[in-house]
Amino acid sequence: MTTRRMLLLTDTDPKLSAEPCREQPSRNDSALFHLALGQTAQAEGMWHEALEHYAMGLSRAPKEPGTLYLLYNNGAHCRNMLGFYAEAEQYCRLAIATDSKRHEAYINLGISLEGQRDVTGAAWCFVEALKANPFNLKAAELIRQLLIDHPTLPLRSPWIQQELDLLERG
Repeated sequence: MTTRRMLLLTDTDPKLSAEPCREQPSRNDSALFHLALGQTAQAEGMWHEALEHYAMGLSRAPKEPGTLYLLYNNGAHCRNMLGFYAEAEQYCRLAIATDSKRHEAYINLGISLEGQRDVTGAAWCFVEALKANPFNLKAAELIRQLLIDHPTLPLRSPWIQQELDLLERG
């Protein structure tokens, strides 16, 4: 078995000599590193590069649920932005399985389902996002626009209006 060695620069030596450091980052630290790089690329609209970092983060098999959720959900967002809606759906479902209390993956799942022409499924996701976070303006805007674009949707699926009424009452 080979061990990787990292170099640690110290400022105690005026020449900034490098000395070997035997500590390897934990799986979760490595996943967090790739998550951060992915988020930076994502913020700049570099979807493919962000996906590479999220994949590297997932390959580290992080155990911390928050990290895992963000890697799945952010990967889904990038796939949606690239039009890979079916792939995005899979990652959204993994994020939701990791933490069903957060609203972001429901929004991304709704976007992916709408991209696949499943407007009823998209409506359900946007409603679930609002249940998870009633103050989320993005989910509210997405369901509003969906109902404008598909005015017969509440007639075909009356539960949508019932859920929205319940949310409005608080």
